[in-house]
Amino acid sequence: MAQNPIGTDVDRDRMVELHRGDGVFAVDVTDQTETVDLPDGSAVVWRLRQEGDVPRLALVPVPEDEVPDDTVAGHVGEDARMPIPRPIVTEGLELDPEAYDPDNPLLFKPDEIDEGAAAAAMPTGAPAPAADTALELQPVRFADGTPYRDEPVPEESLDSDPIAEAALEQDADAEGTPQSGTVSAPIDSSFVDEVLTPRGVDREQVIEVLEAIARHDLIGPENDATEYDPLTVDDRAVIVVDADVWEAEIAPEVDVDRDALDAARKLHHRQAADLYERANADEEREIAESRDAVVVKR
Repeated sequence: MAQNPIGTDVDRDRMVELHRGDGVFAVDVTDQTETVDLPDGSAVVWRLRQEGDVPRLALVPVPEDEVPDDTVAGHVGEDARMPIPRPIVTEGLELDPEAYDPDNPLLFKPDEIDEGAAAAAMPTGAPAPAADTALELQPVRFADGTPYRDEPVPEESLDSDPIAEAALEQDADAEGTPQSGTVSAPIDSSFVDEVLTPRGVDREQVIEVLEAIARHDLIGPENDATEYDPLTVDDRAVIVVDADVWEAEIAPEVDVDRDALDAARKLHHRQAADLYERANADEEREIAESRDAVVVKR
């Protein structure tokens, strides 16, 4: 990797370190949660944000009675360190736990999300709780100055965007089960993990459906069943479709079992709901119970 001199003690003091101990990854964000004014004592959960040039982490306050206990990272003002789920580290940030050097930790630039942030979708299928304010952590570089990505980091102030453009790319030659962080589809990897883990469905088959929709343009604006133009957020668009579209247009194009198709359908619905939440879309444009949705690249 290219080396960069921006790795001073002052720079490091302004950022958040990714700690690892006993196989558990965590960050100390005590000061940062006070800075962004997260509600004291509130439960918080992690969410992976696939926005911008690198994957980012968001620590979102949520009503504790609305989320499963095993998804709560901690409580603001009560827990010094917030553990980060291993899939977010290994698949989202693409870090190798065995090769990770705790003496040369990854550094995050902290920031505030003030346009509203939704927590990860609920396993029950209920809408994800949203918060007015959340803490965002953007991976920047390691403590020794090595950039998080391979591209060199320009010598600019921390307030600028020092990360060269990069994207999570699928390794076509990779062996074994596809990882959610490398899925070539417009679905956040955190949703993939949350939907598939409790359901126990075949991950390979689900990803086959997601990638078939993305690569073969099975669904497009012409399939939208509303009177509005499809909602667009960044590089994604939400196509609201009639309930029979999955059976008529998608199922015949993929050779998977029913559970895999249903899981892929749930993933698109959750991603669509999340994009509506981010865009603060008008209520009348939200997905009706009698309709479904497919998220596509613009």
